[in-house]
Amino acid sequence: MPTHPQRPVAPGARSGRRTPVAALSSRALCLKRVPYGDSSLVVEVLTETHGRVGLLARGAYRLTSRFAGVLDLFHRLELSWRPGAPGALGLLLAGDTERSRRRLPRSLASYRAALAALELAELCSRSGQPEPGLFRLLDGALEALDGGADPDAQLLRFDLCCLAEIGLAPALRRCAACGRRASPAADPAAPAWFDPAAGGRLCPDCRRHSPAALPTRALLLERLASLGEGQGPPGPFAPLEPGRALLERLLENQLESPLRARRRP
Repeated sequence: MPTHPQRPVAPGARSGRRTPVAALSSRALCLKRVPYGDSSLVVEVLTETHGRVGLLARGAYRLTSRFAGVLDLFHRLELSWRPGAPGALGLLLAGDTERSRRRLPRSLASYRAALAALELAELCSRSGQPEPGLFRLLDGALEALDGGADPDAQLLRFDLCCLAEIGLAPALRRCAACGRRASPAADPAAPAWFDPAAGGRLCPDCRRHSPAALPTRALLLERLASLGEGQGPPGPFAPLEPGRALLERLLENQLESPLRARRRP
């Protein structure tokens, strides 16, 4: 589900007369900020009621700007804007911080996990289409990270829930090819296979027809399934790093886009 960013066309820059458009308002989360001109700012936000929206905040970098200290990443905002023409930016009219999350950037691991969550939300959202479920997931993940939740486990949970929200949940308890339900793993070292192109786990029979399937542990896939269902972080026999690597391969395959915020330093 690749996305195409809106062109930074300022409201009113197009020729022709237009009927005045009524202002919109919604709670919002800032996904991306890009400087525009000498003092303005273009922001991509995920709103609770209008989906992903691109907005121009005129004069946002001026000391006297009414947007000073408002358009920060991670905070839950209350914004009012005037929509632009199709393909153009809207004009931000007013903004306020509803929920500040200033503790989150103090942890580098939490900060990186939050940036990765913002990037995934941008890739999964649609411009101008309501995404209340995705908004709640992202807002909840940022709140948990601000509260000191384990960054790796929280990001894994967000990834799994985000994929489920857009209808791309990985098959973890069943075979992605034939639908056969996998038996619970009695042995923590029991082998299993995961194919990002197929959408998840493969049974031994289907694995024979998928040479690209990745070897893993059955218990890891079961723990990931439990994590996506809100049953807690993976246990000691299912370290987070292999699960994160599998999910990132799946995300890049399903969304047809690289995950730049997750590149290891």
